[in-house]
Amino acid sequence: MVHGPSIDNLNKTTIAHMSAITSRRVFEDLNGFNLKYRIAADRDFFIRAKKAGFVFRQLDYIVAGFPQDGASTQFLKTRLEDLTISREHGFISVLAYYIKTIQAKRKARKSKSY
Repeated sequence: MVHGPSIDNLNKTTIAHMSAITSRRVFEDLNGFNLKYRIAADRDFFIRAKKAGFVFRQLDYIVAGFPQDGASTQFLKTRLEDLTISREHGFISVLAYYIKTIQAKRKARKSKSY
């Protein structure tokens, strides 16, 4: 598996999934993506891979180029999925999850970025 410099902090950030390379064995061992996550399934997958002990390596060359306007730029939907994943993997408490969810919804209403 190839990653960016954020692999040790998956509780706070994610990997640029468009440039991640994963073997079929890793994908099959982890039962692929959890499709209940429509936007952040990659983050959940990488967290599960890290917890399962798979090795991540960083390559020092460009693997992919992509625009910055994909589905994950939908602030509220992305934030809510990220919070759910963080809660399910024990990175935040249930209380923190609800507080952060309310904050995200308020921020989205203010900026109208639904």
